[in-house]
Amino acid sequence: MVRRPVSDVDEDSPLAALMADHTSGRSREQRRSPSPLASALRVVEARIRDGGGWTNARELVGLYAWCHRSVYKVLPVELEAQNEFSAAARAATSMLHAHFDDDMDAAVAFVKWAWQREKGRADWARREKKDRNRMGWRLQFSPRHVTDYRVAQSGRG
Repeated sequence: MVRRPVSDVDEDSPLAALMADHTSGRSREQRRSPSPLASALRVVEARIRDGGGWTNARELVGLYAWCHRSVYKVLPVELEAQNEFSAAARAATSMLHAHFDDDMDAAVAFVKWAWQREKGRADWARREKKDRNRMGWRLQFSPRHVTDYRVAQSGRG
């Protein structure tokens, strides 16, 4: 006969349910529905792996987050909140429409340029032991940054 430890917790109590959920082997991330950021990252990783087919501004936000993780080694936590992700997607939509005539490939090229430049700047700051701010989504999808991109593309920057 195998003896099991006696528990002080009634198996039908809310505490027992909490303990079972806690030890179920699934992480908190797996138990709740995926955030818009997690969903966008999955799409972006597929786009990168398969080579294209970018379709909407939410993917631009996902690409921003993917690049952020590549350069800074952490995801932008602020985009895990639904309202912040939505605000970033609205900014990306506005930028896409106003500055790229809804051309997703051109907007993706812009995001890639921004992060290639940022990687160089971040690497320099690390080497020189300089403290600097990271590139947030507000700058990424701002008209000011689009102007920097256009200057760089013109060969004058």
